[in-house]
Amino acid sequence: MTDEFKQTLFDYLIGKLPNEQGATEEIFKEINEISRDEWVDFLPNGGTWSAMRIEGLIVPSENTNNLTVIYGGYRVDNNSNGFIILLDNNFVPIKKFEAFNTGTNLRYIQKMEISEDGTFYAIDDNVYTYDNSENSYNSQKRFIMLNNFTQFSTTLNDYALSLQRSYILPSNCLNFYCKYMTKNPNSAHYFLAGSSSSNYDGSWDYDGSRYIELKINVGSENEWKTEATNASTGLVMQFSGVFAIFNEDDKVSFRFLTTNGGVTGVLYSLFKDFDSNSWSSERIIEFNIAYYGISNFINKQVCFLNIDEVYFVCSNLQFSTNVSGDYNKNKVIGIHHYTFSTKQLSTIHQEDFGLITSPALKRGINLTTLNNDLYILYITDDDMDNIADYYLFRYKGNWSPKLIAQDKPFWWTYADIFIKINFNLLQMFVYQSTLSSSYWNQILIKENYNSSNYNGEPYVNTNALIPNSAEIYSNDSLVFARNLYNKTINNNTTVSTVEVPNTYLNNIDLTSKNLLSETNLTMVADTNVTQKNIYETMFLNFINVLQVAGRNNVTQVLNQEASTYLNSAINTDDSYDNAKLYNKVIINYQDGSSKESSYSLENTTETSTVIAFGLYIDKLINNAEIVSNDKTITYQTIDLSSLELNKYYAIRQKMEVV
Repeated sequence: MTDEFKQTLFDYLIGKLPNEQGATEEIFKEINEISRDEWVDFLPNGGTWSAMRIEGLIVPSENTNNLTVIYGGYRVDNNSNGFIILLDNNFVPIKKFEAFNTGTNLRYIQKMEISEDGTFYAIDDNVYTYDNSENSYNSQKRFIMLNNFTQFSTTLNDYALSLQRSYILPSNCLNFYCKYMTKNPNSAHYFLAGSSSSNYDGSWDYDGSRYIELKINVGSENEWKTEATNASTGLVMQFSGVFAIFNEDDKVSFRFLTTNGGVTGVLYSLFKDFDSNSWSSERIIEFNIAYYGISNFINKQVCFLNIDEVYFVCSNLQFSTNVSGDYNKNKVIGIHHYTFSTKQLSTIHQEDFGLITSPALKRGINLTTLNNDLYILYITDDDMDNIADYYLFRYKGNWSPKLIAQDKPFWWTYADIFIKINFNLLQMFVYQSTLSSSYWNQILIKENYNSSNYNGEPYVNTNALIPNSAEIYSNDSLVFARNLYNKTINNNTTVSTVEVPNTYLNNIDLTSKNLLSETNLTMVADTNVTQKNIYETMFLNFINVLQVAGRNNVTQVLNQEASTYLNSAINTDDSYDNAKLYNKVIINYQDGSSKESSYSLENTTETSTVIAFGLYIDKLINNAEIVSNDKTITYQTIDLSSLELNKYYAIRQKMEVV
């Protein structure tokens, strides 16, 4: 039982419990910079390359054995290769793949996902896709399926990677750059989407959008369907984002977010319903700016919550000095939200910088969503020297960036953010999509985020003593946080239980375990070092025992009825008015009568006080009782049977929470 718990329980009893209201806010428990030294043995090609790029990360889950998967590719001169790296719960690498178990090198991985059965699927390329060259627009792309390489092989005493299937994409998809993949969980129907390229005015560029549907059939030919938005709409539609869903009939509905680029930026929605063969197009917003906003090369600037809602960044900030003619306009950057069903557009944040002629950026914004929460990585480089300050926050209606790092490298196409949550442990990983030493910046932020309850600094109210969740630390680092699995109230004892699954917290010391109340008050702090049995589920019990005891005599008198009543009362937020002390003592006379007498509190500290009252003895007294406010429970009985008639007495009773 912590001192905070004792003080709150004392305030509860004397009826002075604060009626505070907590302020919901983000509280970062840790902000840790990850050193490149921890990556030395896991850098692709030993850290030597002409170019390299992290294309994405896969959210850890039971299917990935709670490991994070990072993937992409690199190029050495004209030779390209892919890589896959497994990261532990602290985003520290533990395994690198650059080849299959057969010895065949990986190809550049554009996009990768994992299916419901643990099979990984991806699009790979036989050249370094990220190069802006004709070669990368005319290369062979494959749809590949991989084993679950996050499963540790006890036979090999290592992780293993094997290619299970591969299918070459149709010839009209040589210019495809996959940015999105999803699968119908009830079939082998895959939907892919991304950019497509063309030779536009003598220059190759990713200036279009394309989708591909693949149905893998057993015993018959696979089915392919692909379409470029440019060919369908007659407009140059640069890919910005997409969201797709499947129905019970295995049909897919999807929505593209695209831009037309050029001097005046227009953001479009291109939508196909389940049974439609044609596109429905909608202009969402038009900017009278040279539009460089939602770019294929800038990460996470479009985030769909679902097929009906989207957040996006619009900007004409550019890494060039082209400010002539129609491009000679003020530079702006903004975040917007759009609901397609209601056609409601709102601006979350926007900044206008005036005319900038320097080849550098003042701002960077990256968006990502998790469980319908929007997270914003906000980067400021006011000096435009490619050294910036990084801010991160969860958007809840207010623009409230929280500083996480100062004076870190900033390059406009490299900044990225990744969010994962395991129960209440939210981890935010800010990184650069290159592992080059010049741009190294990896930051891991941890937060105890209780999505269904209060988040913020502890406060005291009538529910401050109700157990709600637990957090576990290993050497001062938060490693686990979760709501209670169960709470049992048995007389004067409350047992609060949190479940730790078998795949968590193995092979580490658990140095601190905290029980938190509904208001984030730390009720119990256990600093005994423990370890859970490896790969066994652990049920961690926090036991609170309340004992009301009278110590006016040599022999301590336990009051089980009062103990049970008080323990039950503090575990609900509607019993405070009943269980706190009544503001008068009950005087019981020997003739069977009684009366009430007021008292005062003296010498009050954080956890103790003296209940003082005066009595004139006009008839013989048995005792005085300190009772609950509803008068159903006696907390303390003071023996006054020895007091003499016709005298005045000052009675003092100490009360203390220990």
